[in-house]
This record gives sequence, structure tokens and C-alpha cells, in this order.
Amino acid sequence: MCVFGTHASKRNRSEQADPDAAVRRIYKILPAYASMSPNVGSLLESGRNQLRPNSANGTQMHGPDGYISVQRQEVIDRLADQFEQELRDGTAPRIEDFLSSESADLRPYLLRELLAQELELRRKAGQQPAMDEYLQRFPDDRTVVQSVFMPAMEMASTLDPAKDTELQPIDDGPLPQRIGRYVIERQLGKGGFGVVYLAHDPQLDRSVALKVPRRERFTTTAQVAEFIQEARNTAKLKHPLLVTIHDVQEEDGLPFIVQEYIEGENLAEWTAKHQPTFVQIAQVLLGVAEALGYAHRERLTHCDLKLANVLMDQQGQPHVADF
Repeated sequence: MCVFGTHASKRNRSEQADPDAAVRRIYKILPAYASMSPNVGSLLESGRNQLRPNSANGTQMHGPDGYISVQRQEVIDRLADQFEQELRDGTAPRIEDFLSSESADLRPYLLRELLAQELELRRKAGQQPAMDEYLQRFPDDRTVVQSVFMPAMEMASTLDPAKDTELQPIDDGPLPQRIGRYVIERQLGKGGFGVVYLAHDPQLDRSVALKVPRRERFTTTAQVAEFIQEARNTAKLKHPLLVTIHDVQEEDGLPFIVQEYIEGENLAEWTAKHQPTFVQIAQVLLGVAEALGYAHRERLTHCDLKLANVLMDQQGQPHVADF
């Protein structure tokens, strides 16, 4: 979690002044998410305008490398639609041919659109296009090519169960019977932060999730106090799509967080299991953006937004966790 204040970063200060920045930031996870579901490629194209705000005079739009006019964006959209249609018709269009007909200042925008479309269809066909292939084809556009490839590659690594311990329970010794008043039922997962347990609260007769950090994270009482204060700040957030913090307590000098238990799976697991439709994907991402926008208006920003930190409930609703 990050708190807006006198020492906030430049990015955080801009989002404090512009809470809708949360909606734009959600677009950053879309390329990585696209590697997991065949429907997200369409969302990247058709949803771009909705997540790109108009300027004050209504004549400019914010593209991937700066502001471009609405008219120029329409040119990109028209060429992208034509390219996609030819791809689906099997006529094997060449990106280079589309780029050659347009001005140089439009090139990075158009290349990114066309490359994303081509990669999506190639992957659907079972191919595994390599970034080096496109770097050789477009040696003067390395930054654009890398921007399309790298998020998906990084997310694929993140979602590898052998590398990401947050996506699977890990047996790390005997399960504690109790932590404080809470009866431990099972381990939900473990990561770099610590262990998350499913527990029962006998006083309120409800299931909760306990986040117990690693003891080595705290070497001073000041660090413990800072952890507790951050939990208090997050507990003030009240939004149906944010995981609620119920309490923060200490056991044997180690603080732990008591939070709402979301029965379901994280967004990575949910996507792999359900292969959501276009409409479902749009609903999930807009829900996440709404939750982040609310948090920003409350002077808090999420510093670790990723698929593992979006929890999906039994009704398919997202809940943002781990501020």
C-alpha cells in the first residue's frame, strides 16, 4: 500500500489530483492479461478508446506514446480493422505494407496495433512467435516491439506455478491450531510477504483470512508500528470490490491482518479455469478500475497490482486485495 501525502511520489501526486488515473492505469495490465485469454485481444482494441480520456478541448486522445488527434486515431482504427479482416480471411497481410502508406509520426501507434493483432491470431493458431523475429523485421522500432512482447512474457513467468508461490498452497510445516482467537482451518497460500490462512472467528461465527507476515520482516518496533498504521489506513476503505480489513492484531509480538475471506480463486486461476467471454473480461476490468479509483480518491494507491491480487468470488465479481 502507498499513502498519498507530503512525501508521495510524482505518480501518486498526479493520481491524487486526477482520481480517474486509476481507470487509465488498469490498461497497463491488459497486455499481460491478453496472454491468458483469447478474448482479451479484442478488448485491447475496442476498449482502448474507453480507457483513453479525451483532452479538455475534445480534439486529442492519449495514445501509447503521447497525444494524437481524434482524426489520426480514426485512421489507425480503420487500418487496424482492415488488417484484422485480412488476417481472418487468410490473405496473409504484411505489417510492413500497412506502415509504408502512413506518415512516420503515426508509425509507432499503428505498429503496436497491428503487431498485437498478428500475435493474438498466431497464438490462437498454436504458434509461438518469438520477439527476435519481429526485432529483425522492425530493427528501428525495438521499443515498440518490446512493449508488445515483454508484458506477456513477464506475466507468463509470473503465472508459472513453479515460480509463483502465491498461486498455490505450500506445505511448510505443521498447521497452527489457533492464532489469537481464530481457529485455523487451512493454508490458502504463501508468498514473499508471508502466509495466508483460512480461519474461523468463533466470536462472530464467520470465516476470515489471516495474513501473517514473515517474522524476519520486522527487526524494530518502528517497523511493526508502520505495518499496523498501514493496516489502519487500508481498513478505512469501504468499497464492495475491495477486500475489507476487519482488524489487525498481534500474537507473540508478530502483527497479523484479519481480512474478509473471498471464496473463489485469484484472477489468474479464474481466467485459466473459465476462459471468460469478452463481456465478462470487460466487467472484471472495469470493476477493478472502479475499486482503484475509489481508493485513489481516498488518498491511497495500490503499488502491487497483479492478477494474483485480484480475487474472484463465486459470482464472478473481482475484489482487489493486498494494498
